[in-house]
Amino acid sequence: MKTTITALIIAAGALLSGSADATPMRWTETGSIDTKSQNFWDSSVTSGTPFTITIDFDSTAIDQDIGTGRGFYDAVTSASLSLGNYTFSLSSPVTANDVIIYDNYLFGPDLRDAYSYLMYDSASPQKGLHNIAMQGFLISSNLQLLSSDALAIQQFPVSAFDGQKNCSFQADDSSNAYVFANGTVMNYTVTTVPEPSTAMFGVVGVFGLWVRRIRKSNRA
Repeated sequence: MKTTITALIIAAGALLSGSADATPMRWTETGSIDTKSQNFWDSSVTSGTPFTITIDFDSTAIDQDIGTGRGFYDAVTSASLSLGNYTFSLSSPVTANDVIIYDNYLFGPDLRDAYSYLMYDSASPQKGLHNIAMQGFLISSNLQLLSSDALAIQQFPVSAFDGQKNCSFQADDSSNAYVFANGTVMNYTVTTVPEPSTAMFGVVGVFGLWVRRIRKSNRA
């Protein structure tokens, strides 16, 4: 019994120390599909099909772009896209796992504020597809919307982004034909990812009650 309790306490401590090193955040977008490739998809994916994409990222990631106006962060730890009968999930390590923050940055001829993400996996096929990528942009002409290119994604009304508001899924099928689905973002949220330690505290609590019941039974 003592050995089991000790092992459980050590596991809880490991989870607590690991989660203290990072601040996991969740960026969730919902919307509807506008266009798609004619190949691969079944009838559950058409124009107007709802989608949900979830991007988990580490908000303490370091900016890889030393310049100003664009923050380039290898921050995405996982991404998941659901539409129709399909769900695709990517997890680091992958080929690209970027969150990009644009503050008064030049898009073509114009300065813009924007949020962007890219998750790309060239190694792990899913559902007969490979070279899977998920990418999205939220772009605004309001140059006062963001105050810096720091990795601090804020939750604005989606109407604050009067430019591109899109989510794009891209891949190649077994014959290397291009597969895609593009959608418009209707809403997004930014929340904290539940810490693993929260679940561990629940396990410890249940285990403690079980130990207490066993001890009572032994004394009876």
